[in-house]
Amino acid sequence: MDSFEARLQFIQVIKNLQKSLNVSKEDTDGTLGIGLGSGQSSGANSVSHSGSYSNIQELDDTTIGTQVSKSMSDPLQFYLKHYAHHYEDFHQCLFDTGLKMDPLHRLNIVIFYYQIILALVAEMKKRKLDTSSLQATVVYEHLIPSMPRIFEICLPKDDWKALSNLKSCTDIYYNLLRLLKTLPGYQLEMSPEEMTLSEYTMDSEEVIQAMTQPTSELDWKTIANDDKPQNVSQSILWTRELLNDRMIKKYVVFKTFVTNGVCNLKNSHNSSTSNNNVSNILHRMENDRERHKRQKENNWVVERVSQSMLDENEFKAAWNSITSLPSLSRSDQKDIRQLHTIARGSYLI
Repeated sequence: MDSFEARLQFIQVIKNLQKSLNVSKEDTDGTLGIGLGSGQSSGANSVSHSGSYSNIQELDDTTIGTQVSKSMSDPLQFYLKHYAHHYEDFHQCLFDTGLKMDPLHRLNIVIFYYQIILALVAEMKKRKLDTSSLQATVVYEHLIPSMPRIFEICLPKDDWKALSNLKSCTDIYYNLLRLLKTLPGYQLEMSPEEMTLSEYTMDSEEVIQAMTQPTSELDWKTIANDDKPQNVSQSILWTRELLNDRMIKKYVVFKTFVTNGVCNLKNSHNSSTSNNNVSNILHRMENDRERHKRQKENNWVVERVSQSMLDENEFKAAWNSITSLPSLSRSDQKDIRQLHTIARGSYLI
């Protein structure tokens, strides 16, 4: 597959993420990264999504492998199959295609980005690869430096409705921090304060200051296309600044509604018709329902305690392959019946 064909196919993969991306509960609810409980109220006027980096523990190899198996889907398999020859093309397609989407549809881009890093780090740890490997090149030189821009695609400037992506983006940010603590061959030298998002409320000084300005004149944090972080620490710092800025804007929305009884903020660059806006919102609601449905389906998946356990088909194949053993004795049959009774009883619990 040449570069042109690879880009065309990957663009189609990105456009169909809402249908094919296997989103596990850990990807977006913060259970892997949030220390204080994402979404819990920390006061009468606050809805905290910031969590605490100090409570984040490193991901061990088993946890990473479990997450990868839950996230494995057609888009991720396509990327892992072809990235060795086309990772630069794929990386550019994430930005080019994402920017053409409505902001309400870009959350899957961030989730897909996180799953790619998760899969590559898992492969590096499993195969004990060093920083000279292809996987390390993709992670260290392309994916991690692009973290601020990926999040900005999902949370663009002057777009108030895109702030609905902030909760999930914040959770994914903390999940990434937890994952980055395990990067092979790299020591993350940043204090928890440098990585933890700020706690804001509607009464925070930054929010009150923003309310004194016309919304059309508010300064939104942006990342220039030609700006590239020099290292992992700078990439984290820029992402933190971006998310903190969007957190302030979120509370501007809240305070505007509380003060005026109506939220009449408009996107300064939005030129679409009201019908298109309604269509995009309904489409996003449908995507959220599908994502939550897949998360619930994943909750019913029971992981193997160890790889030595066999499912029913594997056991039958192994059993039928044994032909040299003598027939079962009465004692063997009694033991099997006892095990069968115990197994049936366990299903009734």
